[in-house]
Order: sequence, then structure tokens, then C-alpha cells
Amino acid sequence: MKILILFLMSFMFTNISVFAAPEKKAERKVAQETKVTCAPLEKELTIYKDDGSLLYNFDELGLLRNSIFYQYGYSFKNTEIQKEIEALGCPPIDSTRKVSTMGDIDKANVKQIKEAEEKLRNELNLNFNKDWKNASINKKVKMLKESYCYLFAASKTLLGIINFGNLRKLGRYELNAMMDVTNPTWIDGFSEDDKKNYKNRLDKLEFDSTSMSFLLEYPTKGTWYVGKSDVFINIGTMKDAKISIDGTTFNSTGVYNCKLLK
Repeated sequence: MKILILFLMSFMFTNISVFAAPEKKAERKVAQETKVTCAPLEKELTIYKDDGSLLYNFDELGLLRNSIFYQYGYSFKNTEIQKEIEALGCPPIDSTRKVSTMGDIDKANVKQIKEAEEKLRNELNLNFNKDWKNASINKKVKMLKESYCYLFAASKTLLGIINFGNLRKLGRYELNAMMDVTNPTWIDGFSEDDKKNYKNRLDKLEFDSTSMSFLLEYPTKGTWYVGKSDVFINIGTMKDAKISIDGTTFNSTGVYNCKLLK
């Protein structure tokens, strides 16, 4: 009888330990775990369920959007994103397709995805300036990685557009920049109409993160890192230059405003 009771107790506690064991938080592996497949071109995408809720989460929407640009020949500088897109099983790239020749249906699909991404940002109730103030150094790094920023002088003159890269070397991260905004370096294949619209959009600071990714090249290289209370950039003549980060318009554009501090 004693043996039987011990056996039953052992069985009960074994089951408890199995079901009570905490789940490990999975690292971001979008390509391996996502339900996203390569977006078919020239077909209307469905990203909402019948009840109006989204079929995809924030990361998956970005992957879906990127798969469209990938099929138009865009090569992602971020190798992680490039691998994720390639893992979706997109058809071989048609060399006759260029981002500048994207059709109306695919443009509408990209617009729909971007609007959904903005909706999710707002639903998350992100308050960048509040979160930034109280964030740890590691969290600040995560908030900045792969994001874009208008870089202003203390005098409010626009100096350029910078991209906070995620490639790390010796405690610093790669910084990509386009410092001559009046004479930009274009990605190959963009139309004259795109170039004409550029100045109007720049004057009004209307670019969003997608436009900055797919319209412009960032030929100037430097580094960035986060200190105890400031962000520092090294680019050109700016050595360990302190900048402030303002995320007031981040929810709507995915772009920060950065200002050099004296």
C-alpha cells in the first residue's frame, strides 16, 4: 500500500511540474515561425479577418511589405531581413522589375500594410518620449536599431538623414547617413517623377521610414552608441557628438527627429 501511495504521489507531482513549468520567451525568428508567405504581386492582399481584426502581427506585416519590395529587386542592407525574406520562398526575381515601375495594385498593397502598421503602433499606445526618458541603455539601443532620423543642427538646420544600423563592432553600432539632402544619392531605377516629388516631401518632412528605406542611398558611414544619458554619433567631423532624440511623430512616420547638442 505504501508503495502504491508513493507511486501515485510521484505521478501527481510529475504532472504538476510539467504543466507549471514557465515557458521560455522565444527570440524573434519571424521567418521560421510566421504564417506569412511571399506576397503575390499584382493581386489584392487580404490582411484583415472578417471581424476587422488583423491577420498579422507587427513584425509579420513588415515582412509581408518587404517581400513585395524584394520581388522588385530591392536588396536589403540588413542581412537578417534579407535572410528572412529569402526563407519565404519568393519566386526568382524578374530582372525587368524595378521599384520605380511598381504597379498600382502593389502600391495599394504597400499602402494598406503601412496603414495597418501605423494602427498597431497607435494601439500599443507608444509614448516614445516618456518611454525613452525612463529606459535602460539596452532598451534605448533596441528602440533605435534600424530606425531613421532627421538630423538637425542646434540652429534647426537640417543636416541630413541618418539610419541607426544594428551591426556592432567594439561596443559601437554602424551608422548610415545621407548628409547632402539637397543632392541625394538615389537608389537605382527611380523615376524622374519620384525625384521631383523628393524636394516637396523633404521640405515638409513628410518621409516615412519606408520611403527613406527604398528611395535613398546612405553612402556616408559612421558609428553610434548610447551612453548613460545621451546618444553619441561619430560621422565626418562630428566626433562623439551628443544628440537628443524626439519621437513626437514616430507613431505616424516611424521616423525620429535628432538634434545636435552643444
